[in-house]
Amino acid sequence: MSNITIDNLKQQATLLNLLSNDEEALFNYLNTNQDNLDEVIQQYKPENEFRPVNTLRFLIANELKKGNKINAEVINQLKQALENRDVSGYYSLSEIVKQSLINYKQSKVGMFPNWKQVYKILFPFIHNQSDNEQVKASLNQLADEIITSNQFQNVTKHIVSFQGPQNYGADHAWVAIIPESSPSVQYAYQMFFVVDVNGLGGGIHKGHNLTKQQFENQDLKFNSWEDYLEHTKNTKEQWIQLNSDINFLFINDEKAFVKTLKKVEASSVLDYFKILDRLKEDLDIQDEEKLVFSIAKNRLSFQVGKRYCLNVNKQLFDFISYNDSDGHQNENKEVFSGTETAYLYKSRSADIVFNNYEEIKGAVAIEIDRDNHALAKTYDNSAFRKAVFDKDYRLKFIKGDFYSDKIILDGQRIFKISMGKDYFNDEAIEKAINEKLVLVHSETKPKGRSKISQADIFINQIRDGDFFYLTHSNKNVKLIGSITSPSKPATFNNMHNYGWLERSFEPLITPIKESAFNGKGKYWTPNTVTTCWEISEDEIEEANRVLFKPFFNIEFINNDMENKFKEFLNLSLSEGTVKTYLSAIRSLEKLAKSEGLRTFKIYEITNVSAFQDFWTTLKKIQSYIITNDKHHNRYSSALLKYEEFLYSLKNTVITNRKYIAPLNQIFYGPPGTGKTYNTILESAKIITQNPDISYTKALEVFNENLRDKIEFITFHQNYSYEDFIQGLRPDVEQKALSFNRADGVFTKMVTNALFEYYKEYQKKQKQVHNTVDAKIDLNDAFIEFMNTLEIGQQFNTKTGGIVKVYNFTDRQNIEFRPINGVKSYLVSANRLLKLYKVYDDIDNIKRVNEDIREAIGGCNSTMYYVALREFIDFLKKYKESVDEFVDEEEEYDYDDITYRRKKELLSNFSLEELRSVSKHEVSKYVIIIDEINRANISRVFGELITLIEKDKRSHGKIPLKSILPSGESFIVPSNLYIIGTMNTADKSIALLDIALRRRFEFVPMYPDSKSTEDKVVKDSNILDAINEEIINRKGHDFTIGHSYFMGEDYDLKNTIDNKVIPLLLEYFMNDFEEVKKIMSAANITVDGWPMQYIPNDN
Repeated sequence: MSNITIDNLKQQATLLNLLSNDEEALFNYLNTNQDNLDEVIQQYKPENEFRPVNTLRFLIANELKKGNKINAEVINQLKQALENRDVSGYYSLSEIVKQSLINYKQSKVGMFPNWKQVYKILFPFIHNQSDNEQVKASLNQLADEIITSNQFQNVTKHIVSFQGPQNYGADHAWVAIIPESSPSVQYAYQMFFVVDVNGLGGGIHKGHNLTKQQFENQDLKFNSWEDYLEHTKNTKEQWIQLNSDINFLFINDEKAFVKTLKKVEASSVLDYFKILDRLKEDLDIQDEEKLVFSIAKNRLSFQVGKRYCLNVNKQLFDFISYNDSDGHQNENKEVFSGTETAYLYKSRSADIVFNNYEEIKGAVAIEIDRDNHALAKTYDNSAFRKAVFDKDYRLKFIKGDFYSDKIILDGQRIFKISMGKDYFNDEAIEKAINEKLVLVHSETKPKGRSKISQADIFINQIRDGDFFYLTHSNKNVKLIGSITSPSKPATFNNMHNYGWLERSFEPLITPIKESAFNGKGKYWTPNTVTTCWEISEDEIEEANRVLFKPFFNIEFINNDMENKFKEFLNLSLSEGTVKTYLSAIRSLEKLAKSEGLRTFKIYEITNVSAFQDFWTTLKKIQSYIITNDKHHNRYSSALLKYEEFLYSLKNTVITNRKYIAPLNQIFYGPPGTGKTYNTILESAKIITQNPDISYTKALEVFNENLRDKIEFITFHQNYSYEDFIQGLRPDVEQKALSFNRADGVFTKMVTNALFEYYKEYQKKQKQVHNTVDAKIDLNDAFIEFMNTLEIGQQFNTKTGGIVKVYNFTDRQNIEFRPINGVKSYLVSANRLLKLYKVYDDIDNIKRVNEDIREAIGGCNSTMYYVALREFIDFLKKYKESVDEFVDEEEEYDYDDITYRRKKELLSNFSLEELRSVSKHEVSKYVIIIDEINRANISRVFGELITLIEKDKRSHGKIPLKSILPSGESFIVPSNLYIIGTMNTADKSIALLDIALRRRFEFVPMYPDSKSTEDKVVKDSNILDAINEEIINRKGHDFTIGHSYFMGEDYDLKNTIDNKVIPLLLEYFMNDFEEVKKIMSAANITVDGWPMQYIPNDN
């Protein structure tokens, strides 16, 4: 049956291939097969706006409907009529569409720059929607067979019919199976098949956006569907492994995406995705390579090719337009380079973006039709892309993990506002929400025993900045918002004539479920008949539990810093003065925000240095000077008190880090005593500095930080210095045998931990480098430069020779080779950029060999000269074509920096600079070494065993540095903790390497049969009896761990048969009688072979 399906698809592909390559056959088919005509007319008839290709298709269909023949000349005439803005000779457009045609942008390249191939235009006439659905159903059935045959789980099907990925029409259809966790088909290795004129083909394919991965697509041909299925089974493990490696790339992208989200205001993020969703729907935007979703410069940026189309940074937006309008405040506008003049209007509010949506939509449509720069971009963020096209994934951050933790209350209060169905039907409530207005009637009466009317609460008690949740007719919740204006007579639907009042608001969060509230009724809950009511401070916790958490996945929490500051003030000031200072802080936050200060939430400033920077900036603002003088220095006095408060915390910040752990410790004991369990708990305590952390939370912390601030490794007999510290590794990418120096796991952890000191030091220094190239990231530029090169591309040397590009490596190296040579020479990104900083003008190099070697050391100077010359030429074009808009306040983002770059920066970081940063100011790192006693410690640590001692570390009394075999300096930082585990059944502590014993603290972990709240041990009497007998015969180190007698699936017979007996046989060298005696001491009978527990049924 599947082979018949393939044959049917091949027949369609053969016809489409013929029509796409033979224009005469295409027109003959069009003029004699008009089954799809009515569908095309209905689908493309212009109703409300002019769209070039859609209208052209309609005009063609209309001519066919009239009985006229279509050929290339007729299509060109129709195109020209559209270019002339007059199609009256063919069809009478409605006035609204006619005006849209007249207003359509004039372009040097015309309306159809990418529609020169007639097949693209006529595809809907050949292949209708019904055909397309049948093809997709067939492809879906085949995809299901792949999944079933391979027993794939958690995968996604990406199906592309003959319409093609961009709906232009194609002569082949294809399917890609990718892991469900993959951001998109472009960022995954695909189990791929295609049906075209040649039949069935496929294999494993690499996604277009995996630009750095070396993999050659499998384009194999298959005689039958069964042959293809067999191939998928044979390559299944390879496909799984390839994608498991890619997951790490996505995890990094996701971290960077979430970090950027948190730097943009919540309401602006929501507005941004609303606009993108509208654009996707209106323009039928598909997930394709020429679209770019970037998070550079701490902003969300949607680009088509190299042109920004929609950005959001903090709370302001940039958008593209083809209109040079005075209404857009021309003083903050950029002009794109290129043949098509377009404009980027910068730093606009969300309201302006929504008001100009039609302009933006038109401009984006033109950019997509221009179809420039279709190759994948290295700066595309896969998590951002997935969030755009996968709403369920997006909700994880927009309504889930990103905003779900809490809204901090900095003095704001929370209210309920209800707008009833008697006055606001569903349409009216949505209109009010879109206009960001809430309304309450001026005669709304008091509720209960209150003497204050609900109208008065709305008018006088709700302040700007206070939060509210909106309910429709005391039933369904609609949103959480923040009030932004005073009360005034309602302009909404002229309702002021009937006594209504309105206030503006900023929407923050929409509900995660639509169901009605059915909890216990209180005045502030949705199911009581109240219009405007405050949720008091002592009811916020309950409101979080029954309303905000279940309906919005959010909690309101009072600002802890504000409460601490208030307590600090109460120690020495009167109640009235305390209120005055707290009010002054709130007023200063509003002033700082209105002046555009990047930092304006004072209670989020928790260290003295950052606060002093904030105050210094504030003192330069005229409005602050005037306001402070007007209020007799009230604001400066409040700030002075806040600075005193931060100083009072400075010492306690250190002492409040209550958990003090040994830098080097080993958990030792027999099997099953919880050593691994406790390493997870201990590492989480160190990372969070919380001694009371629960195991459940500790496990979350462990998993979140694994492969980052926590590393877990297992020693074995063959573990070596090269694995742990540094060694040579073969370069598998090179055809000839070669080796690269590679850092071991311990050195990598040391580097990352040391870099925390470097980051903190740089923050304190606040060094600003105003170089010419500040606007361009040279690392990004080099990657783009590499993308312009091709293997085999030839260049002239300065002396007249010729070299060619031979290969690229994943370490950003380019291999050059003389045209007739056999040896390749590497040009690395780091050394080339170092050379560029010395010689940014190629003419400044007078003596190629001497000048280049003096700048970067020994190298093949000819190759570096060629690479530098080409890079400088590239940069000139790059600076002209890349639209870079720099946020001058932006700090350098160290989170995305490469490991190699970290080492370069640390190489110039002196011990004095390192020690100037307190070890308490930086994050902790933990390396866990399981089975530490199984390796040869002297061989693994080498000469560095001394450096792990507390007083020899970076912040010890006698900090020591060592030199690695590579010549690099090495010191162990004081924020890196080592936790080892050892099984005493394998080796006693007494037999351990003396060097190890002297440098570690040892924590015993032996069986503990007592049950606690967190630990339930079953059949503890049996465990105690067995262990007592083992201790008498062999010693404590060979006892049975209590974890064997724990767990929800615990079964005594299974535990005895499969855990206890095998251990005892191992300990007592298969002495059956000895094992029987030990078990009989616990009244357990064992017998037979293999030995088994014989329950006493009596």
